[in-house]
Amino acid sequence: MLVVVSHAGDAGAHRLVERWQGHGARLLVARDLCRPGWRHYAPGGDAGRAMIGGAPVPVAEIRGVVTRVPHIRALDLPQIVAEDREYVAAELNAFLTAWLDTLPCPVLNRPSAGSLIGPAFSHERWLVAAARAGISVATRRHRAPALDRPPAMAIATVVGERWFGAVEPEVGAQAVRLARAAGVELLTVRFTSASPGAAFTSADLLVDVTPEIADAILARMAQLAESRR
Repeated sequence: MLVVVSHAGDAGAHRLVERWQGHGARLLVARDLCRPGWRHYAPGGDAGRAMIGGAPVPVAEIRGVVTRVPHIRALDLPQIVAEDREYVAAELNAFLTAWLDTLPCPVLNRPSAGSLIGPAFSHERWLVAAARAGISVATRRHRAPALDRPPAMAIATVVGERWFGAVEPEVGAQAVRLARAAGVELLTVRFTSASPGAAFTSADLLVDVTPEIADAILARMAQLAESRR
C-alpha cells in the first residue's frame, strides 16, 4: 500500500492516488488522524497501526509515503469545536511528525522540526543553500513589506536523482544538486532561464503531479525500498 498525506482539497494528491490505484494507494487527511484505532510505538518500526480512510492499516503493509502538506491547520478540523482546533492541530502535527519520521518505509519528503514536508526554509535560506551548492542566485533589493523577487522563467522538478522540465541538462543537474544539499527527494526549483548560466530564484517542496512525475516518484520509492534491504 502507498499513502499520500495531504489536505482533502489537494488535486495533486488525488492525482497520485488515482495513478497508483493498482498499488492500493490511499489518501491520509487530518480527519483520519482523529479516528480511534491508531497505534504508534516508539521508536517506531512496523508493529503499529494507522487509520486511513476510516479503515485500520497495519504499518507493515505501507510500502511508501508521499507527504504533500507542511502542517495540519485548524481549518482542516471542522469536526473539532472551534476553541480547541488550534490546540488539536498542534498535537496532530507533533504526532504526525513522529509517525512519519519513524516509518520504516520510504517517506518523500521526511518531516523536519518545522514542517511535515521537509526543511522549513525561508526564501533567504533557499538562496543561501543554492549559493553553497555552487549555484548562481538571482536577487533584488526590496522594501518591506513588499517582496520583489526576480521572475522565474524556467522550472525544474526533482525526483530523487532525476529532474524534469524544459531546461538544459546543466540547469537540471543544478536542481538535483540543490535537492541533495537540502536533503530532500522532491523539489520544485525555479531559474531565470532554461539555459546554462541561469540563476536560481526560488524553490518549493511541493511538486506538480503529472503522469510522468507520478511514475518517477513511484520508481524512486521502489529504489529506496530496495536499497534498505
